[in-house]
Amino acid sequence: MFEPCTPTRQSGPLPQPQRKHSTRQTGQRPVSSEQQQTRLPASLVPLNTEGEGVHLFCVHPSSGSPFHYYELAKSLQAGQRTYGVQAPSLPGSGRAAPSIRDLAAVYSDDVREVMQTVEGSDVALLGWSLGGIIAHAIACRLQHVGDVSVKALVLVDVSVPRIASLPPEKQLVLRFLQELFGNQSAILEQVAPVIETAPDDDAHDLFVRLERSGDWGFDDLDAGFLTERYTIFRALVAASYAYTPTETYYGPAMHLTARDSGLSPTEWPTFIPALRERSVPGDHHTLWLADGLAMIATAVDSSCGANSEK
Repeated sequence: MFEPCTPTRQSGPLPQPQRKHSTRQTGQRPVSSEQQQTRLPASLVPLNTEGEGVHLFCVHPSSGSPFHYYELAKSLQAGQRTYGVQAPSLPGSGRAAPSIRDLAAVYSDDVREVMQTVEGSDVALLGWSLGGIIAHAIACRLQHVGDVSVKALVLVDVSVPRIASLPPEKQLVLRFLQELFGNQSAILEQVAPVIETAPDDDAHDLFVRLERSGDWGFDDLDAGFLTERYTIFRALVAASYAYTPTETYYGPAMHLTARDSGLSPTEWPTFIPALRERSVPGDHHTLWLADGLAMIATAVDSSCGANSEK
C-alpha cells in the first residue's frame, strides 16, 4: 500500500532546524543496534529502548516526524520504553496518499508485531495535533482486535477532525513552515511576507522564492528538500481533512490542551467517554518547552502508571 519513511534526506523524519548546522545531519538519527537486532517495523523509531513497563508509542503530527517526542522520551521516568511512529514516504507523483484509516491499520499492525515479543506488557498511545487523531484511530482498532491491551490514550492539543476542503496552497505552505520552524517566531515573521506576496501558489516555486530571498541561517534548507518534505506534510493534512472519527474508544484517556492555543472545548468525549481534560502552559507549539514539557511528562507517567495521579 505504501512504504514507511527511512532516515534519509528523501524520506526521513523532518528535522527541527538548528542555526548554522546541517539539518540533514542533526535531524537524521542513526538506527540503533537494538533496532537492528529486534528488527522493528520501519514505521517505528526507538526513542528510549530501556525499561520493562508500558510500551509508549508516540504518533507523528502532520510533519510526519516523531522529532518532537525526543525530549519527552528523555523527560519520562526511568523504565518507560518509548517509540516514535513516523509517516510513510510517498515516492512518485502517481502514488495514492494514505488515508487516516490506512495509517491506523498499518501502525496498529506494527504495534501488535512489537508486542508479540513482549509478555504481559500493555500499550500506551500518545499523539500531538494530527498525531492525536491517528492515535485515537489506532486505539479503536486495537480495542476491536483485542489481542493488545491499551492502558492509556493521551491526546496533546487535538481538535476533532471534520471533513472539509483543503485551505489555499499558500496557507498550507505557511502551516508547513510553522511546523518546520516550531517556536522560532522571529523567522516565521520574516518568512510569511515572502510567501504571501508571491505571484503564484505552486509549492516548489514558493520554496525557490524563499531560498533566494535571504540567508535564514540553515545550511541546507534548499527548495528541493523543502518540496520533498512538503509532499508528505500535504498528504497527511489532506488525509485529516478527508476524515472524521466514527468509532468510540472506551478505555482510559487524557487530553492535554495548550492554554494559549485557542482550542475551544472539543467533541472528543463523544468518541472517548472516559476522557479527562487538563491544560498545560504554552500554545500549540511552545507547550513542548520547559514547564509545558514537564507537565506533559508527568501526565504521561501518571497515565502509564509510573506514578500516582496528582
